[in-house]
Amino acid sequence: MEYSTDPETISKWAPLLTEVRGDVPIAATMMDSGTDVNFGNISRKLLTWLEKQPGCGIATEVAPPNGARVLLMKRAGRKGDLTPINDHENETKKKTPDR
Repeated sequence: MEYSTDPETISKWAPLLTEVRGDVPIAATMMDSGTDVNFGNISRKLLTWLEKQPGCGIATEVAPPNGARVLLMKRAGRKGDLTPINDHENETKKKTPDR
């Protein structure tokens, strides 16, 4: 493992970390045996799996066509919490089960 506080060295390891950083202190470590993580791919696989689960729906638009938006998300308990939904088209609020 290699450690550096030199922005030029870190830029060679991870260019996006230093691209618009300006003149601020930075430190990073690098391992030759390390691998990059593709969070986009992981997210797509998770959402694909979730879509197939019974009772699970996924809203991928900022403002879905039906005008509903999630106002607050809470960690689900053993029986599942309710997530408040604001229906802008009907100007109503309702709760939908997380599970």
